[in-house]
Amino acid sequence: YQLAAALFSNSPAPLNLLNFLEKIKAEENLVMKISPSTIEKYKNDSWNFLGFTISLSGSLINIDNFVGKIENSKNLFNIANLSIKKNAQGPPVPKAKKSEEATAVILLKTYINQNGAQK
Repeated sequence: YQLAAALFSNSPAPLNLLNFLEKIKAEENLVMKISPSTIEKYKNDSWNFLGFTISLSGSLINIDNFVGKIENSKNLFNIANLSIKKNAQGPPVPKAKKSEEATAVILLKTYINQNGAQK
């Protein structure tokens, strides 16, 4: 039970979650904005969750790495929606020097402890 409970974020102040996202943002050299989001709860949603909208900008590869780290983390997340858009390019650049810039918006569900107990 304790192992399963560790997968969930703490509801009142998910500081560990926010610190986790900030750490990944710094590792991937991205610009990030996080805001709370309302996500509809469906009948088949067994657990309570918090919704966040995460806006990112930076290298397309780094955005991909950010998403991969969320997917492979020890926390229980659900990426409800992911939208990535490449930024407009300037004059052509040799492929070896090219770093495609992009923006992404992630709608993230993080599941929370049912009893709200701090871990």
